[in-house]
Amino acid sequence: MLTLYTGFLFLRFEDARTNPDLTGSQRSQILTETNYAFFLLVEDYEDCLEEAPDMPSFF
Repeated sequence: MLTLYTGFLFLRFEDARTNPDLTGSQRSQILTETNYAFFLLVEDYEDCLEEAPDMPSFF
């Protein structure tokens, strides 16, 4: 799921960066939203890594 969402963010970022039909403010807004979403994704991932040692092992 994480890989799928990361791929979606990358495609959205690339579309905003290369789409000639977007105005400057539209492009800026999409890029800002995408960067913020990626930042939140990384923060959540770091939180999961910190909590991982506390989780029971399946092995």
